[in-house]
Amino acid sequence: MTDPAREPCADGSHRDAHSILAELVRRTVRGHKRARYLDLISRPNSRPKFLAVIHHELEWEIDRTRALPTLPDALLDLPAYCYAPRRDFGSPLSSLREVVESAEDSLIAIARDGSAALLRPEDWRSDPICFHWGAVRRR
Repeated sequence: MTDPAREPCADGSHRDAHSILAELVRRTVRGHKRARYLDLISRPNSRPKFLAVIHHELEWEIDRTRALPTLPDALLDLPAYCYAPRRDFGSPLSSLREVVESAEDSLIAIARDGSAALLRPEDWRSDPICFHWGAVRRR
């Protein structure tokens, strides 16, 4: 059986759930917490500690100057990985749109190709915090 966290990306590469999350942390987390978070997600035994961070502190550590108000539909339709305390680390989603349409909070969803991400903080009261890198692919 194929590990869903090792499914090929749209470009044919195999980026796993860990490497995609690590890239998001490198791109968005400010200051001294970046190294701590990267260490937590690099070790399987400490990943639950990182997932707990989503509940309480991650939203305050990200650089919101890199955030967008929304993502284009083409990006919302991309398959994704989800990271949340109530889920497995990097559990597969059929699309980022699942997060936008759900009421679940305290999660991160990242397109499997690493091009876009959504952060829904604990007790969210608005739209998710959105990130995108690169050109929007057209279908």
